[in-house]
Amino acid sequence: RTMRGQRVQILDNFVDGYATTYTLGQEGIEAFGGRDVLIRGNTVKRCAEFGINVGAAVGYANTDCVGIRVVDNHVESCGSGAHLGSAYDVTNGAQNITDVVVRGNVIRNCNTRGIYVNTPVAGTALVNVNVSGNTITGGTEGITFFGITSDTGHRSVVANGNTLNGQTSASTGALCVVSICNVEATDNAITDASGTAMYFISTTDCRAVGNRTDSTQKQALTGDANTRLVVRHNRFSKYGLNLAVGGLLLTTSV
Repeated sequence: RTMRGQRVQILDNFVDGYATTYTLGQEGIEAFGGRDVLIRGNTVKRCAEFGINVGAAVGYANTDCVGIRVVDNHVESCGSGAHLGSAYDVTNGAQNITDVVVRGNVIRNCNTRGIYVNTPVAGTALVNVNVSGNTITGGTEGITFFGITSDTGHRSVVANGNTLNGQTSASTGALCVVSICNVEATDNAITDASGTAMYFISTTDCRAVGNRTDSTQKQALTGDANTRLVVRHNRFSKYGLNLAVGGLLLTTSV
């Protein structure tokens, strides 16, 4: 674990948590705040909560995450694969996630989410967060962005070029965008999901562009209570859209 690390490199390590149940509190690699941190080439297995955790710390000052890169790691059989999270408390204010890249990781057979990006309380922001080129197999959800509907400060949050296969949630989706604004899902490939391929709920100014889905058991994209959602130039096989369109601007091309 690092806290407020600057110019730290965590490279080519092997971590095995030997967890047999998925409970809170065990991470393989963890960065609580920091600037210019590189987490690359590590193998993490059997950690009960997160294989790799990058987050601001509630109750501690100056734990914004800025310029952190999580690249080319292999994570297997953890509670969740990789997590990014902001924090807010009255004493220290907002501690945000800025200029963070999660790229080229291989994540297999985690219990819940492959990559989880969230703002758990109101008043924080994700800015220039890029989740790209990851390969995620299994788990309930592949990539999830989860926020607070009232927050409007998120900018340039992107899931691009990821490959998701075999996610098992029948009630949500392989790629989930929930209660958040300004997220783009572009050029992702999603196959063999037990539920919906893409799941957009209570979003504002989000986009699903150029994605490909195949062999999902439910709709390619399910949406409800979205505002100004753009769905364009996607290729959906087997199932199409299930959208509650009242009150939103929707453009589609499938």
